[in-house]
Amino acid sequence: MDSEKLRKHQDLCASIMEEFLKNEGAEDQFIQRVKHLISNHEYGGDKDQNILSDADRLTYFENVAVRHAKTYKDKGKTKEEMKSKLDFEFNKIHSTKAKETASIWYREALRELDN
Repeated sequence: MDSEKLRKHQDLCASIMEEFLKNEGAEDQFIQRVKHLISNHEYGGDKDQNILSDADRLTYFENVAVRHAKTYKDKGKTKEEMKSKLDFEFNKIHSTKAKETASIWYREALRELDN
């Protein structure tokens, strides 16, 4: 949830993908487009970056959030820290439809925290 760490993460991901695409012989225009999308995949930005960001959040909620809620103590986290993480990720979702979809897993993760 640290904005500096997330910025570094986005930059590293974009750089890794740029290098991969160059090695695969992709055209520069395509490489720059993919790099642009990945460079803000945590928070979004323009319409396309928001779509990618929402997809990233949906993946988190579908595949990770409930598991994290079940194991937060094992990771040395408090219930409040885990709830804060879930809220942080949920509130980054841009589209209403994506938020509706994620809300199922979000509520399930919150229930796990209460167990």
